[in-house]
Amino acid sequence: MQHTLLQSLAFNVGELAILIPIISVLIGLVIPVVAILTKHQQKMAEMIHGGQQDNQLNAELMHELHALRSEISHLKETVHQQAIALDDVRPIASGDIQDRIGENNAN
Repeated sequence: MQHTLLQSLAFNVGELAILIPIISVLIGLVIPVVAILTKHQQKMAEMIHGGQQDNQLNAELMHELHALRSEISHLKETVHQQAIALDDVRPIASGDIQDRIGENNAN
């Protein structure tokens, strides 16, 4: 019985001697593949979460753009009202100037 045990151990040691390089090569190939997949998963998660942040930023920018457009519209309306008011005042002022010119010529 000892003889068969030694023979089986010797056989297992022989198998182990062959399996060690095979296992080391497989581990050497699996580790980079796992690293690549992990890096890919991280990039995908960043893209997904980054996209949500971009949507939020876009919404904030659109709100700010709307506020700026509203302010510009209000400023344009104010300028138009002032221009109309000046148009209403000019005939009076130009008539006043004509009177002054006439007075200077008479002197």
